[in-house]
Amino acid sequence: MELRAALLVVGLLLVAVVFYVSQRKYRLPRPSGLTLRRRSRGEVLSEPLLTPFAALESDAENAPAAEPQFSADAEVVVDTAEQEEAEPDDEQGEVRAEAQRPRRIPRDQPDFESHSNRTIEERQIDFVARLPGQKVVRRDTALGVYRQNEYLLDKPHRIFGLSQTSGMWRDLEREPESGRYTDLALSVQLVDREGPISESELTKFSLLVLRLSEALKRRFKFSMSFEEAQEQGKDLQEFCRDFDVIAVVNVVAQSPEGFTGKDIDECAREFDMQLGKMNIYHKRVRVAGKLRYVFSMANLYKPGSFDPSRVDSFTTKGVTMFMNMPCTIKPARAFGEMVTAARGICERINGKLVDQKQHALTDKGIQLILEDVDRLAREMEAKGIVPGSDAAIRLF
Repeated sequence: MELRAALLVVGLLLVAVVFYVSQRKYRLPRPSGLTLRRRSRGEVLSEPLLTPFAALESDAENAPAAEPQFSADAEVVVDTAEQEEAEPDDEQGEVRAEAQRPRRIPRDQPDFESHSNRTIEERQIDFVARLPGQKVVRRDTALGVYRQNEYLLDKPHRIFGLSQTSGMWRDLEREPESGRYTDLALSVQLVDREGPISESELTKFSLLVLRLSEALKRRFKFSMSFEEAQEQGKDLQEFCRDFDVIAVVNVVAQSPEGFTGKDIDECAREFDMQLGKMNIYHKRVRVAGKLRYVFSMANLYKPGSFDPSRVDSFTTKGVTMFMNMPCTIKPARAFGEMVTAARGICERINGKLVDQKQHALTDKGIQLILEDVDRLAREMEAKGIVPGSDAAIRLF
């Protein structure tokens, strides 16, 4: 037992020394323009009678598969890759509501594709270790070591390889067995819904890097120091608190009978919405080969969903339409499209737009929300994350 304890102490000391030396030796200057100041949450939303669902999780076909873009010297990674009650603002019932963090245009098809994911320098959201090398590594060799040790990590993490054939960075878990790579890179996300990365989590990540380094006999370089990574994680958490908002428009029935399931379904299809995840309707567009949510429509009343087996017998007094602002490409344009669909539903099945207090949501009220959505989107982009980008979807 004494020998085992002694070996354990020696091992821990060795790991500590390696981490200290690697941080001192490979510390890189922090990119400029990454400090966020905390600000009050934007007054944006008209709250629905039913708090919308947790932020929509991307399913397999929508999951971001972005790969990191490394700077010229490849040492710093740049990633490309849904309330408090609102009170009327005046006697007309215009509403500006403070958005509480959710947990997640004309009928012609908007030109979302032209947006795609811009190549601007986006905010770094990962702590990265790069393992450069001259010798080619097989996919299964690197992936085998990674999978044996990734249990150490709680935060989202990925492994990439610089393809020998294409010269591009590839996600090894999505690559064929025949893949061959020169440089390798490991990344761990600096913040998620559980909070910013901690020193303990960074240490666990470094253990994974160390084991891969030893197995492949390669040196490694970190994209920043532990202190900078923790500071960046905290900044990103404040960023998420500022911009994790949803925009909501409610449609309620003006007749006592309410809306029928058949009427709702027909209106949804007319405005390019389909019944999908969580049994609610979604408007989606394909961007760079991936489907992205534009806005969704749910039952305003519990349980919030629509039962596809009861379309002919189902009725409700209202529906709520909402969009996840930071995860939506061109948020102001998408909000305009959502309002157009909501107004179209009102015309077709005798509904009216209201806020959560059943006050009429007027054109002026809609304009105020639109202005706030546009302002927040521009502020978000100015702080280094483009709404609807892979980085935004990963964070929100």
